Amino acid sequence: MMDLKAIVQLLVFVLAIFTTRQAWGEKDCYHEKDLVYMYCLESITVGGGYVRPKGSCCDPVRSYDMICICSKILPMEERLINAKKLVQVAKDCGKPILGGTQCGSFTVPRKPARAKGVSS
Repeated sequence: MMDLKAIVQLLVFVLAIFTTRQAWGEKDCYHEKDLVYMYCLESITVGGGYVRPKGSCCDPVRSYDMICICSKILPMEERLINAKKLVQVAKDCGKPILGGTQCGSFTVPRKPARAKGVSS
């Protein structure tokens, strides 16, 4: 019987193949999204704790437009892929996603503004 990781990888690829692709004028980063999913699967899978990304995961994350990838996450993919974990992977790989960005159904939190000229 196939192990859980192999089953999840297979499902990700099936979703990638059968999901609707690019609309006119829309930036195409679907292939990059599929590669990030494949190389970072251990870190971004729904369920379980967060696993810090390894080098093979960070290479595509640093190379690709993560904001575009975040914008292409479909609700059905979020059954397998945790968008919040994907945002953490981007941060851990040295390519943080700006606060306020929508990543799937998750909105990256904005950092609170620091008060200027306030003394204790």
